[in-house]
Amino acid sequence: MGMDIYIWFVIVLAAVLFSLIPVRTLRKSTSVFTFKKFGIRRKKRWNALVDDLGNIFLLISFLFCCTYWIIPYYLEIYAVWMLFTLLCTISRCVIITARYPKDWKGKAGTLIVNTGTFLIGAIGLACAMGCFNHSMFTGQVALFARDLEAGKIASYMYFLTNPSFFYVLLEGILLFMPLMFLWNGFKYMRTERTIRAANVVTYAIKLLLLYTIMIGLGYEGFHFINMVYHTELEQI
Repeated sequence: MGMDIYIWFVIVLAAVLFSLIPVRTLRKSTSVFTFKKFGIRRKKRWNALVDDLGNIFLLISFLFCCTYWIIPYYLEIYAVWMLFTLLCTISRCVIITARYPKDWKGKAGTLIVNTGTFLIGAIGLACAMGCFNHSMFTGQVALFARDLEAGKIASYMYFLTNPSFFYVLLEGILLFMPLMFLWNGFKYMRTERTIRAANVVTYAIKLLLLYTIMIGLGYEGFHFINMVYHTELEQI
């Protein structure tokens, strides 16, 4: 619990410091990550803009999260990719929020969109790195890779008696969720020039829902798998 408090302190402190950075400064410092109109094309059949660059980044994220367990130093690679993803998405958020009114509603909307999006990356990274479950997945992920190489997963009994595959699956979900949200947001903001929600309130609801899912899986997901498999092993 002590380590959890320290991690949450770091996340909250980072969010507070981020929220204090003026939008103008953020816009200038992240401008290189906007990619401007590069990769955007108009699809004549639908008369709509398509972000090929964003789709490529999202595909890279998906493929990585499907195959991470065979990639050396995948957590370090993921941390770098998450930072890049967050910078790209924030670069688009600040372009949009820079146009918000300067009254209290506009400032509140700016805070929710920019800092709320930043927290998706921060909380998502902490959950994916195993900060809330003592990285209990690392051993099982390595075990699954060895079992696959040895041909042990050919039998269906492997999946009934060994939780390794579900550890790999859950960790892949934790890795992909924040990346999916951020890259989808990046694409939408590039083509539609607004946030992917009806308004700031619904965007905040989406953020809170995603926070809840990520934190719940980060804290209890692997414990739940252990509980299920301990019960099944006792029955067998």
